[in-house]
Amino acid sequence: MVNKQSQAGRDFILFKRQLYQMYEVSNRSVWEHEQFSLNVDRRNLKWLYEANKDFIQEMSHVNYFD
Repeated sequence: MVNKQSQAGRDFILFKRQLYQMYEVSNRSVWEHEQFSLNVDRRNLKWLYEANKDFIQEMSHVNYFD
């Protein structure tokens, strides 16, 4: 757990947010997106969906603190 009350915790969340933003699918080139999309095993979609939900929830928390 990250202590969101400390400066180090807030800095970590900000770093994590910026890191996620760098790798968002919307910022990938068409070629990269096609490569990623073609390599996704259908059995992994559930895990990707859950990870996306967690990411959205974390971003909501980060935006709240910003």
